[in-house]
Amino acid sequence: MTHMVAELPSRVPDLFGMGNDKIGNALTFSIPAIDTCPGASGLCKGLCYATRGHYHGSNVKDRLHRNWEHSKHPDFAETAIRLLNGMNRKSAKIFRVHPSGDLYDVTYARKWFQIMKRCPSWTFWIYTRSWRIKEFLPVLTNIAKLPNVQLWFSVDNETGRPLEVPPGVRLAYMMIDDNDEPRWDTDLFFRDGGIRDSVRKHIRGTLVCPVENGVSHTTCDKCRVCLTDPVQDPSKRTHDRFALPIVN
Repeated sequence: MTHMVAELPSRVPDLFGMGNDKIGNALTFSIPAIDTCPGASGLCKGLCYATRGHYHGSNVKDRLHRNWEHSKHPDFAETAIRLLNGMNRKSAKIFRVHPSGDLYDVTYARKWFQIMKRCPSWTFWIYTRSWRIKEFLPVLTNIAKLPNVQLWFSVDNETGRPLEVPPGVRLAYMMIDDNDEPRWDTDLFFRDGGIRDSVRKHIRGTLVCPVENGVSHTTCDKCRVCLTDPVQDPSKRTHDRFALPIVN
């Protein structure tokens, strides 16, 4: 039996989503979590926010699976490029790839490389654990070279630190409790929902995501730390933003 690939939408809102309370005013593209996450750790799967709450609704789940089918279409990249480059957007052209889901195979990752490369007026940011699959590293290295992309490798105490971190890639560490600090350097800390009520702005001089630090009221599109090259804008750096405590 031949598998039918879903027909691609012809309008932006039918293919892309809008941001949420955390992301703010950005376009997004999401697919189902877990099933599309080949590099996910056990911790990531167990704590994944994209398997509960808003994402658990039937309408949202239908949309995610429809997007997954769209992403398999041979013309997905060309369609996305045409729609994004044809947009007359008054607000900043920023795009969060995969609030839910991940780069599920190398062919799909290459599609996003083409989209990002051929939409230079857009700024993209993406977190991935697919770095754990060695076949992904060449395309991830190419994505990280693009000047309009900020690529983050998602890590936790189960994944450990990647043995190979391509130039331009930063590390985002998922904390599961307030004692969960890696012995190696990372570039940003995310905190699981259960510990966000306590205030913690930085750890050993490295920024905690302001949305998750227990006190700041902001969104990704306002903060812009994750979607800005710290070399180009040092005010958005995540290291050494705070003085380390003096040890007597």
